[in-house]
Amino acid sequence: MVYLKQSSPLAVAPGKKGKPDLPTVFQKENGTTTAANVSTINDYAAACVLMTAGAAEKRNVKPLVRIVGFADAAVAPID
Repeated sequence: MVYLKQSSPLAVAPGKKGKPDLPTVFQKENGTTTAANVSTINDYAAACVLMTAGAAEKRNVKPLVRIVGFADAAVAPID
């Protein structure tokens, strides 16, 4: 298993000469999110192994977290 300790995204200083003039992605007018400043978490993948307390005890592994609740929701897609 590999753990990411620290990630250093490419820093793009606002107003710096040579910074590309990129279009905004969520709001075309007055938007602020571009490919240069979007969160770099989107560049990674994640996985989570879930098991019952009994299964963890049987395998002699210590749980790292406990899920105390969850929610789910869905809406019809917009054409």
